[in-house]
Amino acid sequence: MLAYSVERVERKWRKIWQDSGCFVAPEHPVGKKFFNFDSGPFLNGPLHLGHVRTYVLGDVIARYQRLLGKSVLYCTAWDAFGLPNELAARDQGVPPDELVASNIANMRDGLERLGISYDWARVKSTCCPSYYAYTQKLFLDLLHRGLVEQRVGIVDWCPSCATSLDTRQVDQGACWRCGAKVRKKSVRRWFVLTSRYSDRLRHGTQHLNQWSNTGRKLLERGLGATRITSGSMGCDMDWQVSRDCAWGTPVPMLSCHRCGALPADSLPVVREDSVVGVDCRQCGASANYGPDTLDCFFDDSWSYLSCVAPLDSSLVLSSELLNSWMPVDHFHSGFDTFVYLNLYRMIGHFLFDQGVLTCNEPIRRYDGHDMVTNGGRKMSKRAGNSPDVDALLDSVGMDVLRIAILWAARPDRSIDWQDVDLHRAKLLVDRTWSLTCCVIAASASLSTRASAQPKAVLRRLYAENQRARIRIARFLDQYRPNAAIEEVHNWVRRSQDRVQLCVSSTSLNSEDVRLLRDDISKLAVCLSPMAPCLAEEVGEVLQMKFLIAKASWPVE
Repeated sequence: MLAYSVERVERKWRKIWQDSGCFVAPEHPVGKKFFNFDSGPFLNGPLHLGHVRTYVLGDVIARYQRLLGKSVLYCTAWDAFGLPNELAARDQGVPPDELVASNIANMRDGLERLGISYDWARVKSTCCPSYYAYTQKLFLDLLHRGLVEQRVGIVDWCPSCATSLDTRQVDQGACWRCGAKVRKKSVRRWFVLTSRYSDRLRHGTQHLNQWSNTGRKLLERGLGATRITSGSMGCDMDWQVSRDCAWGTPVPMLSCHRCGALPADSLPVVREDSVVGVDCRQCGASANYGPDTLDCFFDDSWSYLSCVAPLDSSLVLSSELLNSWMPVDHFHSGFDTFVYLNLYRMIGHFLFDQGVLTCNEPIRRYDGHDMVTNGGRKMSKRAGNSPDVDALLDSVGMDVLRIAILWAARPDRSIDWQDVDLHRAKLLVDRTWSLTCCVIAASASLSTRASAQPKAVLRRLYAENQRARIRIARFLDQYRPNAAIEEVHNWVRRSQDRVQLCVSSTSLNSEDVRLLRDDISKLAVCLSPMAPCLAEEVGEVLQMKFLIAKASWPVE
């Protein structure tokens, strides 16, 4: 049996994918397009298994759509600003920008080790001035069209986080981040008038026919909601977008004691500007930008667009480029981060009204997935109850971890993580490799006896596996990779039993072996969205003359 070294195999194929540029999206799609987008992670700690589930699910769809021959743009954005990152930096005694830069490097390394096939050149960070200049421009565009206003209001104040919270960030009287009891406080804040779009968003849900039933129910439940419930967010209330946090996009508004609030003269307004006095352009009096920043949800509300069009000093997103890829064909996130999606939709409708987008609904399909728990508790960096992802990758490798997280449950159900999931996944990888080696061995010991056709048992096996390929494709279309892996598992076990029977009973002729090799080659392609390195290695030893990542889905 040929040796299979997980570390060697995975390092080799990650380098080959990178060198070949096989995940780089064209500027404009060629043929049918597929825009696949993952909700970006907070950068307040290392990857945990909840992240693994989100990004592996997204990668399965991206790889599958490439096999269908589509131009795929697959991307995310680093959710770099915000209170979680600021609090993590405070706890560790380091500046937020240093913590974020370190965590971006670590998370990227972890995602690459997981085989996540992003077009990395398109992945932006929300804390870069070139990014948040556009965030500030969006704020001012909303302001100029009467969709932003500043007002005094009573807000929920978290004494532990030392910041105000949107009502949708309060769950049963407690801060959604730290669990501390909140109290009321009077403050002056900026609001985006999302209520102006509530009727359109409510009416638009009937057209989201590619969203899962759970996704649609959460969306509809959120329309008119006043609290964050099950991760959903209402749009009948206006959206408070300013915060008294230091680590965030500065609100691009000057404050003059004579003239009031005035839009910034030039963008970006950087964080250092908030402590520097300037002259008011209207009256010449002393003015300043103030300490408040925009909520990180506002940073994210247009993040999908940052992957498509280049960000430059013009602060104008190319409509031609945007509309060649928009809308997002599949958006991936957990149900617990559902708070974003009505904001994405509201901004999408606004940009449609401005003629920037030709589609008003920015997300064509959303399925969502449930959380990963450990002993019944949600895994999180704060709880510290998540297994170390780097340690898992070191011990079992990319493919085993991907199979384990995908096979454990269908996406809309929670996973209570157990080591048995890894053992089962490892067994499938070992069996697939063993089957491949058996076929290679059969190729080296062909019979000299002539045979008019392959043996009946192998013909029946090939026909059964052909039907399995159809079912695997259907399950992937339905966002059920767990069922697709079960089909692969049955395919491998079925093939192992019958191939070993044929090899042990009599030598196979060249036509028999050709049929077997063809069957295993198709198995490799069908397995590749879930276990890409194993699939590539199987293809190489079978002497397939192309990368599986660039192959076509087997249709015969």
